[in-house]
Amino acid sequence: MVRYYSYSLVTNRFIGWSLQSLIVLLSMVQVMFGQQAQQIVDEVRLKYAGDKRVAIFDIKIEENGAVKLGGETNLPAAMDALLHAFKEAGISVESDIMILKSKPALVNISVCNIRSVPKHSGELSTQATLGTPLKVWKQDGDWYLVQTPDLYLGWVDAGGIYIMSEMQYAEWKTSDRILVTDYGAFVTGTKGEVISDLVRGAILQRTPDQLVMLPDGRLGRLDPVQYQSFDIFFRKTDSYIEPIIDDAYLCMGSHHLNNKLIRYLIDQGYYRGP
Repeated sequence: MVRYYSYSLVTNRFIGWSLQSLIVLLSMVQVMFGQQAQQIVDEVRLKYAGDKRVAIFDIKIEENGAVKLGGETNLPAAMDALLHAFKEAGISVESDIMILKSKPALVNISVCNIRSVPKHSGELSTQATLGTPLKVWKQDGDWYLVQTPDLYLGWVDAGGIYIMSEMQYAEWKTSDRILVTDYGAFVTGTKGEVISDLVRGAILQRTPDQLVMLPDGRLGRLDPVQYQSFDIFFRKTDSYIEPIIDDAYLCMGSHHLNNKLIRYLIDQGYYRGP
């Protein structure tokens, strides 16, 4: 039996098949487009922020007819390179990427725990001693994302640091500072009360009347035999090498953390600046 179909029926079916094919084709193009966009982001991340422990490059891609970039970074050069890469690829993008700006801070307790996530149960990333300069990148409740002088990133609770203005930090850098050289010391008040404990490597300011000042302005006394002038200590090019070797021998058999031979259960290194 020969079947005859009306022109309108054939036309409608053809249009239906064509629309389905077009939808499938557009979906495939969108997937490929998204993959290309993600590849560009990944390539820039690898070049500028290959180690997430020392750089912030959290970029998100949204696709709704066009590519929209969101997220945050502390690397302006990386963002510029990202936008340039999209332009070179002929992909039009809308960018809402936030460029983080840092604020200066100092560690305000003897040993500050810096964690991988903003909570006390988070994995310990590193530690820093009192007076260590930090860059504060952002805040999450009572926690701050900070970066140490050796570039490690991590979260510290608000009680562990003292945030400063740029002017305060500049004044601190040019002030009369001391470096604690004893393994354990205490800043005491006029009645002998303990103001703060200290460990080797702590940095404090020294006042004209030979008192010591913590980052938050607390004043107290410290035995001069337990510290050296910060500037004099680091003015000697090789002065930090022999003490590290001596410490390694002295700490043999004691507790250590993160494969560094230290006392007082801290991951402590020698800091050469600023």
